[in-house]
Amino acid sequence: MTKAKKLEDLYIVPQPLLREDIQVEHRFTDEERVANSDELAEAMRQTQDHEEKFKQMKATMKAELENLIADQNALAAMVRKGGEMRVKQFAVVLNPPGKVKYFYDEETLERVDTVPMNPQDFQIQMQFEKEAKED
Repeated sequence: MTKAKKLEDLYIVPQPLLREDIQVEHRFTDEERVANSDELAEAMRQTQDHEEKFKQMKATMKAELENLIADQNALAAMVRKGGEMRVKQFAVVLNPPGKVKYFYDEETLERVDTVPMNPQDFQIQMQFEKEAKED
């Protein structure tokens, strides 16, 4: 088979010049391989950067979510319980013979608690008695 010198030599029958786009395999040149490798390296770097940012954001969001869930659970427990312990100031009435002290709500004069007197309470009572005798 002889090699054609021009396109028309390949025609089987006379025809006008026709053109169509088809896919064929292209082998990369050394320059194209280098350029593609550089693009790949940059794409990998960007992917790693995004993955690291994602991990950090995920950890932050997870911690925030855990805090929100803990707050939600605490509030749900308060609602179910119907009340909570709070620090409130009450008037104290010492009862040395009974060795107890009473706590009263100053507005309602309702007794809210009774507890045993401690050594400091007895000291306070003795100081009151001493001052009362001096007057």
